[in-house]
Amino acid sequence: MINRIIYLTGLCVIILSMGSLVCAIEQEEPAAAVVNGERIPMSDLDRQMQAAMRSNPELRSRENLAALREKRKEVLEFLINRELIVQEGKEAGLEPQDTEVDAELTKIKQRFPSQSAFEQALKQRGLTEKELRRAVRRELTVQKVVEVKIKPTAEPVTDEDVADFYEENKEGFAESEKVRARHILIKVSPDVSDQEKADAESKIQVVLKEARDGADFAELAKKNSECPSASQGGDLGYFTRGQMVKPFEEAAFALEPGQISEIVETQFGYHIILVQDKKPRRQLELEEVSEQIRKALYDEEIEIALEKWLEPIREKATIDILSG
Repeated sequence: MINRIIYLTGLCVIILSMGSLVCAIEQEEPAAAVVNGERIPMSDLDRQMQAAMRSNPELRSRENLAALREKRKEVLEFLINRELIVQEGKEAGLEPQDTEVDAELTKIKQRFPSQSAFEQALKQRGLTEKELRRAVRRELTVQKVVEVKIKPTAEPVTDEDVADFYEENKEGFAESEKVRARHILIKVSPDVSDQEKADAESKIQVVLKEARDGADFAELAKKNSECPSASQGGDLGYFTRGQMVKPFEEAAFALEPGQISEIVETQFGYHIILVQDKKPRRQLELEEVSEQIRKALYDEEIEIALEKWLEPIREKATIDILSG
């Protein structure tokens, strides 16, 4: 399985948030595998595994050692396949120009408020700018291989394919019920004294009375709320079930637009909630999701084409796996 290694439109996000695409240059570092004489550093495998465990916490459990070993094999296959693609790209003259690498690095840096913040992000992931630059070059090479070698061989996705997929998976294409709410929060830390807790409750009671007496809720939030949303009048925007802590969610979804809740206690403190709007679950029509489906199906076709392209390349490659 190639695991969609070729779709890296969020290149800078992937590199800096996961730290998983950097191959260390130090020759002394142990190798996880050697592909046609090119070493895949153990640190690459470790970074990818750390990213996998962040996205799937169940892998951290001692009860899932078999699943963890299987994931490690899968990740190593990912790295081997990527190395083969990079090697083929170099041989075909598809490496990016320095100007292209510079442009991509500039995009990455622009996501940070300052150069020092960018450098701090690299440091936290144990990377240098030189290593990041090498990673960018490699991943741009992969993208070029896909554009030149893979996409022309991928099967096209027809309107019929899109419609069939929609009908077979219709239940999955729906907007969840959601509400838009404002809230006022008076914070209560878990370790506060009984007196401090009582003072916070008294304060929220006063605010609740003002709200129910007709005071402008947004202004009350700006004046009293201890949540960052206070500057927006307590506006939390739209949210669906599962996005808020349970007591807050249950109270918000039980209200109708215009209603103000009783005092709601959560781990953060005391809340008052005003629901502004409520949208029921809605089935999305084919026209609304057709492009989304088309892209997903096309990604699958490219993955299939990439697997076929890689088969003969792997057969003639010399691959030594050094990590069990």
